[in-house]
This record gives sequence, C-alpha cells and structure tokens, in this order.
Amino acid sequence: MYKILPILLFAYSLAVTTDDIYDNSYALIIGIDKYENISNLDYAVKDANSVASLLKDNFNFPAENVKILLNDEATLTNFKNSLEEISLSAKVNDRVLIYFAGHGETDDLPDGGEMGYLLPIDGKRDRLFSTSVPMDDLKRISSMSASKHMLFLIDACYGGLAATGARGLSSTTPNFIDKITNNKSRQIITAGGRGEEVLEKSEWGHSAFTMNLIRALENGKADLNADGYITGDELGVFLKEKVTIDSENQQTPQSRRFTSHEGEFVFINNAYIKKQIINITSEAGNDDIRDIDELRDKIASLEEQLSKPVKFIQGCTDEAAINYNPNANLDDESCIILGKADAYIRFGNFNNYDNTIDVIISSKTTIYDLEFMTEGFIVEELIDGILSDDNFILSSDSTNNGSWYFALSIMGHEVDETNALLFKAKIIPYQNRLCLKNIISDNTQNIFIGDCINVELLYNKNIRGSENIACGMMDQRIQLTPGGLVLYNTLEPIAGFQFSIVGASILDAFGGEAGAADFMISTSTTTVVGFSLSGATFGGCGIMIELDLDLDGNTANLEDVIVSDPSGSELFFNIENNEIKWREYGCTDMDACNYNSDATIDDHSCAYEIDCSGICGGNSLLDKCGVCDDNPDNDCKP
Repeated sequence: MYKILPILLFAYSLAVTTDDIYDNSYALIIGIDKYENISNLDYAVKDANSVASLLKDNFNFPAENVKILLNDEATLTNFKNSLEEISLSAKVNDRVLIYFAGHGETDDLPDGGEMGYLLPIDGKRDRLFSTSVPMDDLKRISSMSASKHMLFLIDACYGGLAATGARGLSSTTPNFIDKITNNKSRQIITAGGRGEEVLEKSEWGHSAFTMNLIRALENGKADLNADGYITGDELGVFLKEKVTIDSENQQTPQSRRFTSHEGEFVFINNAYIKKQIINITSEAGNDDIRDIDELRDKIASLEEQLSKPVKFIQGCTDEAAINYNPNANLDDESCIILGKADAYIRFGNFNNYDNTIDVIISSKTTIYDLEFMTEGFIVEELIDGILSDDNFILSSDSTNNGSWYFALSIMGHEVDETNALLFKAKIIPYQNRLCLKNIISDNTQNIFIGDCINVELLYNKNIRGSENIACGMMDQRIQLTPGGLVLYNTLEPIAGFQFSIVGASILDAFGGEAGAADFMISTSTTTVVGFSLSGATFGGCGIMIELDLDLDGNTANLEDVIVSDPSGSELFFNIENNEIKWREYGCTDMDACNYNSDATIDDHSCAYEIDCSGICGGNSLLDKCGVCDDNPDNDCKP
C-alpha cells in the first residue's frame, strides 16, 4: 500500500490539465423559462444552472469568470452587454464558452436567405431585429474577441446559421493535439434547425440537448476515441447522434464553425484519466506487478497513449464510393457512388502564394461541354488541366449573382481515370470561402459537387482584383478584398456611408463609385466617412472606395458599417468579412542568414552561407592571390 502512493502522485503529475492548454476560462450562461411576450419553457433555468455547475466543478472554470443570467436578468441589454464583456475580457491564451437555453427564431430575408435570432426575456417575434440577438452578433463578437478558443452551445432551434460546415484538422495529422490546442477556433453547436422544437420531458428533468450535453461532459461520453480529450467536433458528433435518437428524429443538432481556423475547443476528460489510474492501482495487488518500476512503466505507457493523435475520424466509410476515406471510422453521410454517366468535381490544392487552385474531376464519361459557377473567387487564367490541354474554349460572365463559366471542346475529352485535373487556374479570391456550384454538362447525368473550402486571404495592396466580383455578391452586401477594395451590391441608391477598419491603419481612401460621384471623403486611421454636398448618389454594384492600408500584423476587417439613402434613412447591409492577413514575401527560415522576421510567405530566397565579402548568399570567392570578388576570370590580375 505504501508503494502505491508515490505512483499515484506520479500518475497525476503526468496527466494533462486544463492549465496546460489555457491561461484562463470564461463563460456566459443564459437560461430563460418565463418570457414576457411568448410561450414559456420548463427546464431552461435548471439546464443553465446545471451547465454552470458542471463547468465550475469539473472543468476549471473559475466561479468569478462564470456569469449567469436567468429569467428577468436575461434582458436584451444585459444579454448584449454581458456577451461583449465576457468575450472581450479573454486574452489570447484563454477560452470562452457561451451557453443559451431559451427560444430561437428564424426570419426570412428579402434575398432568399434567412437569419437566426436568440430571444431574450423581452424579445418579440414580430420585431426580431430590434428586440433579439441575431446570429451575426455572435459571429461578430467572436471575431472581436482575442481568445484562442470560443464555443457557443445554443439550446434553441433555428435556421440562418451564419457559419460554415468546415471541419477542423484531421485527427491523423501529425502533432494533432498540439495543433488543435494552439490554433484558433470559433465553433457553435445548436440544438436543432428551423422548424424544430426544443424538446423537454419531466422524466429527463432537462431538455434533450442539455441532458445529453451533461452526459457528454460529466462522464466523458463524448470522448469518442477515449484519448482523454473532448473536442468541440467530438461534442458536436455526440450530440447530433444522441439528441436525434432521444427526440425520435424531431430534433437534430447542428455543428458549425464561424471561421476557417482549425483549432478545437477542448475539455480535458479527467474522468478517463482517473479511471485509468484507478485501474493501474487496482492491479498493484496482483502478482504480475511486483515493484514500483513496473507500475511506473504502465503509467508511462498511459501517458504515451494520451499524447498520440486522435484516432476518431469522420468521412465516407463505403469502399465503393468515389470519396471513400480509408482512415475514417465514423461515416458522415458524404459518400458519393458514381454511375456510368456521373461525375464528381471538387477542389484540390489552393496556394495563397500565387493564388492558384486545382479543380479535380472523377468520371468515366466524355466531356464535351461544361457550365459552372464560382462563389468567392473569379478565374483569372487557366494554367493546366483538361480544359487547357484539350483546347477547350472558356468563356465567362461575372455580371450575375456569381461568376459563370462555359467550357466547350469540339473534340470532346473522355476522363478515364479518377482524380484527373480538370483545370488549374490562377484566381482572384474575394472571400475566405470558395465554392463551385450549378455545374452542368449536356451528356452527363449527375454531377456531384465536393465541399466548399476555407482559405486564408493575404493582403497585398498591389493586387486590386475586379469590380465584377461585387456584382457576383448577394444583394445588400459589403466587403473588404485582399487588395484593399471595399465592394458593395445594393438595390437602393447610396447617399452616404461610414465604416471602420479593425486590424489596420487607413493611410488613404480614394476612387471607386464614391469618387466618381464626387463624394466628400474624410478619413482617420480607423474610419472612413463619405457623403455628397450636391445630393449625388450611386448604386448597383461595384467598388465603393479603394483603401491604402497598413496592417497591424494580424488581420483586417470591416466594422460598424452605416449606409444611408437620399432621405437619410439607414440601409441594412450584411458585412462579408474575410480575416485578411498581411502578405509579406521573404525568407521565413530562422536558420537562414537572410531570415526576414516580417515575412508571412516564403519566397524561396533563403540563403545559408556568407561569402568572403560578408554578403549572405553572395557569389564572391577568394582567388589565388587572396582577392575577394565575384569575377573568376581576373585571378591575380591587377
């Protein structure tokens, strides 16, 4: 028995803790049973209290950092103020968790989209915009927070999820745990989609979502690969399966990301670690374990297991599918089975060094013509692939909603191998999310389209892009491109505007439609204001104004956009922010003699030797007479 105590202490010292990943943890917990204007709920307050206790007792959330708003406290003002306070209090190595239990609503937008809202206690269904918290506010506050990881757990059902279906890193990635814990993340899990109801039952004492959330975390049930970590992605998969079953398919949770960051919000599964240590300790009485060294070896083996990459992988598990993933052990319902006349077109590699992208096709049919649209980018030049090699004629039209392309070949081309390069192209990306859509071929029965991809846009003031990009945006949109263009698409005339830039200093603002309309332009380092003294306006789509920016070294985004019509009334605009990062070419290898600490992209210029004249990567050599120069023909010559 006396031998066991030091081994237990040793085991606990090896176990990974929350402090190894985060400096601090913050949470905002909201639960509303009794609404002023809409129907009540039964267990939202109890759910909120249970989640708050779970975070404080099991997952090292300091009590002073956990703010709880229940019923009357959860007004619109308190909701927004607390959301801002908690999110902005966090530092770069902290995590933030937002939990909401209450009503959610979905509103149809004029452009055909939808917007989701969370209703505070004083929310009104007939005045959602002014009395509720839109999904865009959650997305916006997540971009403003310095925190490393943010997780939104929304026990409400609604649509208009302003997020992407992007997945994080594959769990087979080398150093997976290090990467997901150090990379940034912005994740959200909702209880269900539009038209679904939040289910509560007296026998549960909770909603279906929160009951399974507690099970997932308290007992480590969501640690699907039993590695000691519960990631945001694992939690989303667990809740989707369990809530769908418990609700008898009436409610299906949705898991998304607000950004393309590949990190993961992490809960340390202490229950798993303690269970393993107990198991080891219980073996101490067996004849097989005779001394401290053997116990120490077993614990060291456990620690090695904890450090290995996660084995839980989502993907297509059907070997007959064109997108079969041999490493996947959980089917994500993405399998595509091609018939004789079918094709599968998807993205390959994207290179933000030169803004090139590969588009891959899998098919056994003959391709004579192909129509497709792009979203988030326009094709500037074909470089390689079938559309180039086989003399396809490519024409385009970027004046509609999206960029449309038509490829025609007189001879046709039969794709007799899978994963053929349809085309490699130099592109102009204007969003972080790139998509292919509306693909048509006359002689192809079904064309399946792969997932959109999320990319990192790099700012380069020398690259301006194209005004046609703006006309491919949805109505009432405004965004900043990597080249410093402020693009817009509107149905109403614009008589004035104001916006701020976060993450960069404004050096100058000029040109665009505002310049053509002789708008007065006033700028500070963070704000641009434009208006007309003569009553001039501009509308349609195009470049609102061009900016010369000096990035602070991280990202640049639009914020606080106000646009007015000729009567002075505000026009509603959605901001399409892209987290644009600075593009600085140079040597990024710290071991090189010409290492550039400011460089964000390696330009393959790294040199590792200093010549006789003291120049890094120079060509000067000492000749026979001891003269140092770069001319081999003048040895020992005066």
